[in-house]
Amino acid sequence: MFTTKRKYIGLDYGSHSLRAIELEEANGMLNLSRWASAPVPPGAINAVGEVTDIGLLATTLKDFFRSAKLPMKQVVTMVPSSGLVIRNILLPQMEPEELREAAKWEAAQYLPYPIEEATYDLVSLQPLPFYSQLPDSEVLLIAAHTPKIMALVEACQRAGLDLVGIDAAPLAMARAIGVGEKARQERYPPRQQSSDPLGETAAGFEVDLTTFSEAIINLGYSTTDVSIFQNGGLRVNRSFTIGLANFDQKIMERLGVSWAEATHIRAVEARVDVAGIIPIGEEREIQITAAVQGVAEELLEEIQRSLDYYRAQNGWIPIDRVVVIGDGVKLHGLIEYLSNNLGVALEVGNPLVNLAPTDTFSPDIELYSTAIGLALWGCPNDSR
Repeated sequence: MFTTKRKYIGLDYGSHSLRAIELEEANGMLNLSRWASAPVPPGAINAVGEVTDIGLLATTLKDFFRSAKLPMKQVVTMVPSSGLVIRNILLPQMEPEELREAAKWEAAQYLPYPIEEATYDLVSLQPLPFYSQLPDSEVLLIAAHTPKIMALVEACQRAGLDLVGIDAAPLAMARAIGVGEKARQERYPPRQQSSDPLGETAAGFEVDLTTFSEAIINLGYSTTDVSIFQNGGLRVNRSFTIGLANFDQKIMERLGVSWAEATHIRAVEARVDVAGIIPIGEEREIQITAAVQGVAEELLEEIQRSLDYYRAQNGWIPIDRVVVIGDGVKLHGLIEYLSNNLGVALEVGNPLVNLAPTDTFSPDIELYSTAIGLALWGCPNDSR
């Protein structure tokens, strides 16, 4: 139960759009009190979520908050997956202060910039089954480039926003859709002993059959992010530049239409064939299907690569739950195509699981998953 009156604004952003959510506590429940979205002008944010024009973004944010009548206080925003370095580090057991110092220098080898320019945090993780019998500590390193964070902070400050927190996008998504023990208990029975040899032992170590793995696939406009969690802890995070913009680009090239027309065609006419077959029919239909099918195949390959990487690290542990969110869930046939070819059931994420029931929300609910997770960041029951 929530005992204090709280309001938080979750601000999600990308190269294509801004999305914001206001949550308000009332009668012991969290309620959606306001939500809004707006386009991002070209040049303000690049395809991987970096602020490229601080002044332009500041003006856009100020206009957005005012037009949507959103409070400018208690705002929580994020660093996108593409701007994060996330690594699992195994270190000998030591005191927390010593562990942080050791992890700092261990982390330096993974960063594409000097450690002095990094803003980072460490999260203690449960050991993987392979390491569960070894005297080591496993920590999750989450790092971002400080100058890029400060560009975002400056844009928010110029817009007059009271920024109280910056979260990692994959953690916000997980918070919104309910990743972890609660999902395991509510949705799935305890796993039975596997008959597969790899389900019994691997490399001489007994397997922890209580391990529960979940993947979130965020199908964005410019990028797709794949985040894989084990027992609620982030284990794999990968971002690649394939999104709805790629579908629009291919349609534009194939049909010789403008970007705006291609976007409309993708939203209204395009369909990804579940079996990957280009149908025989009118020339326009063939060209549209060929355009989207090619991009869908590239997307599938990258997602499969991400899932395979996790499985290669934990070959005896299946992925129990795969959730999809983001703009891409609206592309006709895409979810069915991915599910069919990945060989797993895909679940469209519901970011309202932690909120009071409502029937007045936008039909594009899954597009607000990250914003809702950010707004939940400061709630008393959050386990950040």
